[in-house]
Amino acid sequence: MASFTHLGVHSDFSPLAGTATAKEYVAAAIGLGQAAIGFTEIGSMRGTYEVQSVCEGKIKPIFGVQISLVPDMHKQGASKEERDSFLAGFPREQWHEANRILDELHGSTGREVSPEWITLWAESDEGLKNLWRITTDSHVKGFYYRPRVDIECICNNKEGIIVGTGGFDGAIGASVNSGKLAKAMKILDRLYAEFGSRLILEIQPHRLVQTAKTNKFILENRLRWPGARVAATVSPYYIKKSDVVHHRVYASIGSKRDPDDCGMPGNGHW
Repeated sequence: MASFTHLGVHSDFSPLAGTATAKEYVAAAIGLGQAAIGFTEIGSMRGTYEVQSVCEGKIKPIFGVQISLVPDMHKQGASKEERDSFLAGFPREQWHEANRILDELHGSTGREVSPEWITLWAESDEGLKNLWRITTDSHVKGFYYRPRVDIECICNNKEGIIVGTGGFDGAIGASVNSGKLAKAMKILDRLYAEFGSRLILEIQPHRLVQTAKTNKFILENRLRWPGARVAATVSPYYIKKSDVVHHRVYASIGSKRDPDDCGMPGNGHW
């Protein structure tokens, strides 16, 4: 484990998701003999100062963000009336997919649809400044239920940034698992054209059917993007495997759902 670096850690700066502090994650990484640790909080760079402070002189910090990617961050989806009318034509068990279809038609992602994430890291001071610009725009210009960006926003601020495909719930993984392979290819083609070797094709170990499908798609098609790098990544939301219980309880707050139905699936996000 000493030669491995976690690139996608989520601390308590990712509300209702990460269940440990940056200080606790850093202590765990140092205890494993790791030389660096990367934080990708959800939709925010708020933890930058805290991460810098707890890492200073001990371990190299890598600053990043996990943010919702939509076709057009300036569009705000269908109105409630339009959504209710559209859903009336589908049985309830198909509402999730119907919501996704409707939001794609409106170029947005609404409250009832799971966001499709993309991961960004800073490789330089300029990249860090651009991450701040992107996340600021996601709140000021793209906010609709959550901070959102589109590929244009990312590409307009791409200097010094590395982009990753994320896991099964990323923009690529979600497209693959819903059978929209052409959409996944289109996103990756654009990212590769813009970022080249600064595009990371992420392979994750989580024992989930969705993860296996995402990994298979990336590995079978990786030669389409020959300069991109393939990297094994994990998305930690807690430190110890047993902490999954706390993660699910935390994620269930305000959801009106049983904790067992909340949070990241499985118990491998540690």
